[in-house]
Amino acid sequence: MAKRRRKYNPKDWTPIGLIGDVNPIEHWGGVIYETPYGIEMLYFQISEEDQVAVYRVDIEDDVIADLDWADWDDIASFTGQDVDEIKKVGRGDNVIGRAQVYDAAASYHGWNNLDDSPELLTVEEAEAKYDDDIEAAHKARKANPCKKGEILIDRRGYKRKGSIRKDGTPVKAGRVPPSSFCIRDPGTKGRRARGAEKGPFRKEAPWIEDTGSLGGPGYTKKPAKTRHQILDRCVRKEDYRSCLGKIMVLLRSTQLKAATRKTLEADKKYLMKKYGGPGSFGPEANPENRLKGSAAEVAARLTGLEKHYLRMGSAERFGEPPRALVEARLVGKATPVSEPSYTPSGERTTRHAGWRGGKLTKRGRAVQRVLLTTEGNPRVRRLATRMSNP
Repeated sequence: MAKRRRKYNPKDWTPIGLIGDVNPIEHWGGVIYETPYGIEMLYFQISEEDQVAVYRVDIEDDVIADLDWADWDDIASFTGQDVDEIKKVGRGDNVIGRAQVYDAAASYHGWNNLDDSPELLTVEEAEAKYDDDIEAAHKARKANPCKKGEILIDRRGYKRKGSIRKDGTPVKAGRVPPSSFCIRDPGTKGRRARGAEKGPFRKEAPWIEDTGSLGGPGYTKKPAKTRHQILDRCVRKEDYRSCLGKIMVLLRSTQLKAATRKTLEADKKYLMKKYGGPGSFGPEANPENRLKGSAAEVAARLTGLEKHYLRMGSAERFGEPPRALVEARLVGKATPVSEPSYTPSGERTTRHAGWRGGKLTKRGRAVQRVLLTTEGNPRVRRLATRMSNP
């Protein structure tokens, strides 16, 4: 529905708020004005060609009645909101909220249905004309247009994929525009900010009341040998993953001193080297630990691919050996084999023709005997038993 255009006059138009992005010209958003003839909004929408369309909309007291042609069920589904909540805000007293309802309707039906003759400007022209208004709107917005006991929250716009809700309602794919909304102030009476150190909502009780597995305060000031003993005791009492998680939680703090962070990084490397390995959350990911022990213990920890290679016994039969077997010295290194070939145009070249080497070491043959005696068909088990006991 096209709106009757009124002449923009910066002397009579007073910015009172913003919706959408904090930089509305370049990232979509609107400035709300108080004018001699009511509340009006200018909404900026930039195209891929850097052309800014400025749409002009009257903010009525009852948005739902003003946009009686809009499909509010589809709008709610598209924006991921409750239709009753949209209608409640659209008839409410909050001007920012009513402007956001216009924005939600335009994001689904298109802004051209609210203003069919927008003002077209370049980015430079739009900034020169409206930058002062945007700055004034920011200052007015800091006065908090929400009710007493509420704070204003900004939500950035994003692209949403289509989906189907649990109740079977389809949600269309599209761009969800940025928005602002009021929520209850978490610092009001009855709530206490968790990290507050000063003021009426400060945290009186300490965050950590027990010493924990790392020995409590002063852990990072202890010598490396003592810290390693604490970590070893932690792994024995709990497990590797839990103890590494405690160090990782401490490293996430943004208030660590450089020396403290260096100490925690060293402890993290100590745990990963001794019990896990880079990028792992368990000792099974480190060949030096996983493939240690007797032949029976190693055979129990092998993956299916590693077992298959040990049964085959060489790279000529299997292909490139698993890296973990080579690092654990169960298998020797293998080299790629190439052979001459010709391109369709007749040029001579080479192509990969397999692998050579990768034979089992003495320890690898011992693990192979264990595999053959404990797995496979009975005939193979009898043969392997005779091979291992000549």
